[in-house]
Amino acid sequence: MAKSQKKEAAAATLADQVAEFIGKTMGELLNRKDALAKQMAEVDSQISEVGKRVSKQFGAYLPATTRRARVKKAVSKKTRVAKRAVREISEETRAKMAEAARKRWAKTRGKKA
Repeated sequence: MAKSQKKEAAAATLADQVAEFIGKTMGELLNRKDALAKQMAEVDSQISEVGKRVSKQFGAYLPATTRRARVKKAVSKKTRVAKRAVREISEETRAKMAEAARKRWAKTRGKKA
Protein backbone atom coordinates (compact mmCIF):
# COMPACT_ATOMS: atom_id res chain seq x y z
CA MET A 1 0.00 0.00 0.00
CA ALA A 2 2.85 2.38 0.71
CA LYS A 3 4.11 2.16 -2.90
CA SER A 4 0.72 3.01 -4.42
CA GLN A 5 0.30 5.97 -2.05
CA LYS A 6 3.74 7.24 -3.06
CA LYS A 7 2.85 6.85 -6.73
CA GLU A 8 -0.42 8.74 -6.20
CA ALA A 9 1.39 11.50 -4.31
CA ALA A 10 4.02 11.76 -7.05
CA ALA A 11 1.30 11.86 -9.73
CA ALA A 12 -0.57 14.52 -7.77
CA THR A 13 2.52 16.68 -7.42
CA LEU A 14 3.30 16.26 -11.11
CA ALA A 15 -0.26 17.24 -12.01
CA ASP A 16 0.02 20.23 -9.69
CA GLN A 17 3.27 21.28 -11.34
CA VAL A 18 1.77 20.95 -14.81
CA ALA A 19 -1.32 22.95 -13.77
CA GLU A 20 0.89 25.63 -12.21
CA PHE A 21 3.02 25.84 -15.36
CA ILE A 22 -0.04 26.10 -17.59
CA GLY A 23 -1.57 28.77 -15.36
CA LYS A 24 1.65 30.79 -15.32
CA THR A 25 2.06 30.51 -19.08
CA MET A 26 -1.56 31.51 -19.72
CA GLY A 27 -1.13 34.53 -17.46
CA GLU A 28 1.99 35.59 -19.33
CA LEU A 29 0.24 35.18 -22.66
CA LEU A 30 -2.73 37.25 -21.53
CA ASN A 31 -0.42 39.99 -20.29
CA ARG A 32 1.43 39.96 -23.61
CA LYS A 33 -1.86 40.10 -25.50
CA ASP A 34 -2.93 43.17 -23.51
CA ALA A 35 0.43 44.86 -24.12
CA LEU A 36 0.18 44.19 -27.86
CA ALA A 37 -3.38 45.51 -27.95
CA LYS A 38 -2.19 48.74 -26.32
CA GLN A 39 0.65 49.00 -28.82
CA MET A 40 -1.76 48.48 -31.70
CA ALA A 41 -4.04 51.24 -30.39
CA GLU A 42 -1.05 53.56 -30.09
CA VAL A 43 0.09 52.79 -33.64
CA ASP A 44 -3.45 53.35 -34.95
CA SER A 45 -3.62 56.75 -33.26
CA GLN A 46 -0.20 57.68 -34.68
CA ILE A 47 -1.35 56.67 -38.16
CA SER A 48 -4.48 58.79 -37.87
CA GLU A 49 -2.42 61.75 -36.62
CA VAL A 50 -0.07 61.45 -39.61
CA GLY A 51 -3.06 61.19 -41.95
CA LYS A 52 -4.58 64.33 -40.45
CA ARG A 53 -1.31 66.23 -40.81
CA VAL A 54 -0.85 65.11 -44.42
CA SER A 55 -4.40 66.06 -45.38
CA LYS A 56 -4.00 69.40 -43.58
CA GLN A 57 -0.76 70.18 -45.44
CA PHE A 58 -1.64 68.81 -48.87
CA GLY A 59 -5.43 68.97 -48.81
CA ALA A 60 -5.43 72.33 -50.58
CA TYR A 61 -3.76 70.73 -53.63
CA LEU A 62 -6.59 68.25 -54.18
CA PRO A 63 -9.90 69.29 -55.75
CA ALA A 64 -12.76 69.22 -53.24
CA THR A 65 -14.78 66.66 -55.22
CA THR A 66 -11.85 64.27 -55.41
CA ARG A 67 -11.33 64.43 -51.66
CA ARG A 68 -15.00 63.79 -50.96
CA ALA A 69 -15.15 60.89 -53.40
CA ARG A 70 -12.06 59.28 -51.86
CA VAL A 71 -13.44 59.67 -48.36
CA LYS A 72 -16.79 58.18 -49.37
CA LYS A 73 -15.04 55.29 -51.07
CA ALA A 74 -12.83 54.64 -48.03
CA VAL A 75 -15.80 54.78 -45.67
CA SER A 76 -17.88 52.47 -47.83
CA LYS A 77 -15.05 49.91 -47.87
CA LYS A 78 -14.86 49.94 -44.08
CA THR A 79 -18.58 49.71 -43.47
CA ARG A 80 -19.44 47.31 -46.26
CA VAL A 81 -21.36 44.29 -44.95
CA ALA A 82 -22.08 41.15 -46.89
CA LYS A 83 -25.81 40.83 -47.44
CA ARG A 84 -27.51 37.55 -48.18
CA ALA A 85 -30.18 37.51 -50.82
CA VAL A 86 -33.49 36.26 -49.46
CA ARG A 87 -35.27 33.98 -51.87
CA GLU A 88 -39.01 33.66 -51.75
CA ILE A 89 -39.91 29.98 -52.14
CA SER A 90 -43.42 28.65 -52.21
CA GLU A 91 -44.44 25.74 -50.01
CA GLU A 92 -44.91 23.55 -53.07
CA THR A 93 -41.39 24.29 -54.33
CA ARG A 94 -39.98 23.76 -50.85
CA ALA A 95 -41.66 20.33 -50.67
CA LYS A 96 -40.24 19.39 -54.09
CA MET A 97 -36.76 20.45 -52.98
CA ALA A 98 -37.06 18.44 -49.76
CA GLU A 99 -38.20 15.35 -51.66
CA ALA A 100 -35.30 15.67 -54.12
CA ALA A 101 -32.88 16.02 -51.21
CA ARG A 102 -34.32 12.90 -49.55
CA LYS A 103 -33.85 10.97 -52.80
CA ARG A 104 -30.24 12.11 -53.07
CA TRP A 105 -29.57 11.13 -49.45
CA ALA A 106 -31.20 7.75 -49.95
CA LYS A 107 -29.15 7.19 -53.08
CA THR A 108 -25.89 7.99 -51.28
CA ARG A 109 -26.84 5.68 -48.44
CA GLY A 110 -27.76 2.92 -50.87
CA LYS A 111 -31.40 2.84 -49.84
CA LYS A 112 -34.52 3.16 -51.95
CA ALA A 113 -36.57 6.35 -51.59
